[in-house]
Amino acid sequence: PSRRAPSPPASDTPASPAPPATEPAVPSAPPMPASNEAPAARDAMPEALASALSHIVGQLDVLTETMRLLEERLTMNEDKTNKVVQIIGAAAEASEA
Repeated sequence: PSRRAPSPPASDTPASPAPPATEPAVPSAPPMPASNEAPAARDAMPEALASALSHIVGQLDVLTETMRLLEERLTMNEDKTNKVVQIIGAAAEASEA
């Protein structure tokens, strides 16, 4: 499920919402590579946009790690399935002999 950034509270008292317990902590995005144009571009970027982009990068990092773990689990299940198929095949050959 996709999540939106929380909107500012309607009251005059600022509230800082706690992140959901199920969301893993993500490291901050690595700094942008240095170039002749990068400092000027970063200075011109509004703070809200920079924050949103940083959040998106963090979410992409979470998705990348999730995909890596899913691929690892899939590979383990494929290996176990292949072993079961080999065992069943060997048992079938032994029963035919």
